[in-house]
Amino acid sequence: MMNIAGLNPVEDANYRYKMPRILAKVEGRGNGIKTVVINMKEVAQALHRMPAEVTKFFGTELGAQTTYREETERAVVNGAHTAPALQTSLCRYIQGFVLCPSCGLPETAYKIKGGVIYQKCDACGEKSMCDMSHKLTTFIINTHKKTAKEGKGSKEAKEKKKKDRSKADAEDDDLDEDGGAEGEEKEKKKKKKKDKEEKEKKKKKKREKREKASEAGSSDGDGHGAGASNGKSSKQGSSDDDEGEGEEEEEEEEEGEVVARLDNLAVEDATALAGAIGRLQHFLNSNPSAGASQVLEEIRMIATFSALPVEERPFLFVQAAFGPEAGRENAIRRHQKVLKGLMLSVDEEMYQRRLIGVMEHLCAVTHAESLHKWFPVLLKQLYDEGVVDEEVFLEWAEEEGPTEFTRREVTPAMVESLRKEAGKFVTWLTEAASDSEEESGEEESEEE
Repeated sequence: MMNIAGLNPVEDANYRYKMPRILAKVEGRGNGIKTVVINMKEVAQALHRMPAEVTKFFGTELGAQTTYREETERAVVNGAHTAPALQTSLCRYIQGFVLCPSCGLPETAYKIKGGVIYQKCDACGEKSMCDMSHKLTTFIINTHKKTAKEGKGSKEAKEKKKKDRSKADAEDDDLDEDGGAEGEEKEKKKKKKKDKEEKEKKKKKKREKREKASEAGSSDGDGHGAGASNGKSSKQGSSDDDEGEGEEEEEEEEEGEVVARLDNLAVEDATALAGAIGRLQHFLNSNPSAGASQVLEEIRMIATFSALPVEERPFLFVQAAFGPEAGRENAIRRHQKVLKGLMLSVDEEMYQRRLIGVMEHLCAVTHAESLHKWFPVLLKQLYDEGVVDEEVFLEWAEEEGPTEFTRREVTPAMVESLRKEAGKFVTWLTEAASDSEEESGEEESEEE
C-alpha cells in the first residue's frame, strides 16, 4: 500500500488515505502486445472512482487504445508499459481528477451541471471546476448520461413492479373478503406493508435533505463571525428569494450526483475524532478570550485536517467545550454564537436535530453522572437561546427510541431514560404552543 498522492508525494507514514500500487503484466507480441493492469478495480475503489475512467485516462495520456470489462474486471492498455510508468500517469490523474485543489485531500465527488464537471470536496466544502480541456472529461460526461438514463429506467421498472404487486394484493384481498380470520390477517399484513413503505419514504426524504445540506457546505469557510448571530433569519430570507427556482435546480442537482465515485469516504475513525477533540480543547483552554469567528475557523481547520465531515463539527465542538458543569454554567448561552455559526454550513433543521443527538450523547455517555438530570435544562437553554426551534423539539418528542440522529454509543435504554427526563420540558413546550395558538386565534377573531 502507498499514500494517495498527486504530483507531490506524501511521505507521512500515518496518512489515512491509502491505495495499492499498480500491478501490470505485458502480454502478447508484435502488433498484438498489450499491458494488463491486474488490480485496476482495487486501485479505482481506493480513489473512489470508476475503473473504466482510470483506464481511459491511461489511454488519453499514453496515446493508446484501452478497454475495461466489468464482468472480468480486466483493464487493458495497448502497447508495452511498465508499472512505474503507469504509476506516474496515475499520479497525474489523481492530481487533476481526485485531489481537492483547496485542501489537497482525496475526498471529492463529481457534480455535472450544464455540461461542466465540478469537484465537490466533502472535507472542506470547496467546489472547483475540472480542467474541461482534458480529453477525459468527454468520457466522464458520457458515462454520467448513460448512468442517469439506466438509473431512470430501473426506477420505472421498480415502480411498475410495485404497482403490479399492489394490484395482485388487492385482488387477493377481494377473494378473501369473506374469509374470516384469514382475510383479517391479510388486512393486517397489508397495513403493516403500507406503514413500512411510508416509513421508507420519510427516511429517503430526510437522507436526500441531509445530502443537499452537505453540498451546501461549500460556503462553510466564509462569513462565520458576521453571520453567526443572525444566521437563522438570513437563511429564511434566502429561501424565500430563491423559492421560484428551487424545484428546477433541485432536479438538476439530483441528475448531477456522483457518477464516478463508488461510495462516500465514511470517516468513522474513533482515534481521529478523539485527536480532533483533544486539539480543540487545547485551543479553547489556551485561548479563553477567543471570539466566535476564531473558534469557528479553528473548528474548520481541525475538522479538515482530521478528515471529519461537516456533520461531525457540532459533536466535535460540544465534546471539547462542554464540561460536567455545562448545565449549571449555561454553556449554551456562552457558546451561542459558535453553535449558530456552525449551523450556517448545513441544513438548519438537520443541524438542530443532530444537535439534540449530540446533547443526548453528552448527557448519557460523556458526562452521564453529572449531566443526566440536566438534560431537560440543556434542551430548555437551547430553546431559550434560539438555537433549536420549538417545532424541532416537538418532532423529536413524538419519535420513539433512537433516531437517525442518535449517536451510535447511545443505547435505546439511554434514549428512553433521557426522554423520560425531558418529559416536563416537552409538556411545557406543548402547552406554550397551544396557548400561543389560542391567543393568535383570539386576535384574528377580534380583527374580524
